[in-house]
Amino acid sequence: MSSSSDFGFKVEPFHGSSYGLWSFKMKMSLMSKGLWSAVSGEEALPATKEQQAHAVIVLSLANSQLMHVIGSETARAASGKLVMFHRTQDMANRLWLKEMFASLKYTASSISGHVMELEELVMKM
Repeated sequence: MSSSSDFGFKVEPFHGSSYGLWSFKMKMSLMSKGLWSAVSGEEALPATKEQQAHAVIVLSLANSQLMHVIGSETARAASGKLVMFHRTQDMANRLWLKEMFASLKYTASSISGHVMELEELVMKM
């Protein structure tokens, strides 16, 4: 991350993977700029701050993710659309990983290889 002139941080563009990490970084970026309320709804912000928050979120998305937020008019709406889409995918992925974990059989040539496979699945969950 590189510092910008307003003491905020630039969040790497979100390409569709690791949504949880990206959304945490985005929250911290918005908080550092005093814009998080535009997403959380805790307090009303002036229109210019709302527009800034919306722009920060949209400009931190890769082109492949823009389709999810094109119709959004506010930072809260854009964030909500991203949550709806990516949290659903995360849940499906976790269920698939749990199924893989439950059906994992010893097929490696050594026990250490099997343990590594097992640990890799656990880390992904």
